[in-house]
Amino acid sequence: MNLRNLLFSVITAVALVGCGGDSPKDTSALQEAFAKDKATTPEAKQLQGLAESAATAAAKGDFEQAAASLIVLQAEQKLTPAQRSAVQDQMSNVQTDLAARAEGGDANAQRALDAIRKMRSR
Repeated sequence: MNLRNLLFSVITAVALVGCGGDSPKDTSALQEAFAKDKATTPEAKQLQGLAESAATAAAKGDFEQAAASLIVLQAEQKLTPAQRSAVQDQMSNVQTDLAARAEGGDANAQRALDAIRKMRSR
């Protein structure tokens, strides 16, 4: 096993333990943190819409689109601690799932990871 594979295995194991191994399709924490009834201002409604977009995409398995919405949310300064935590956890779950699938040879997962890296570098 080369160093890259060993490092990947360790990171994946830590991520799974740290995140409880949650499925990226389980968006309940994200939806709860951005509940529609809590969005009372136009800005809060916009953020809730982004979270809903991320949750819908993740539930459909469109992790590239979910990640795009989550990256926008991560950059938002006015998130509550609960919202920020939910966004970070969901992004971690998406990336962990994609990394595992890419390591297994899934070309679509690798393309999604590459797209996420490009989005983050902007």
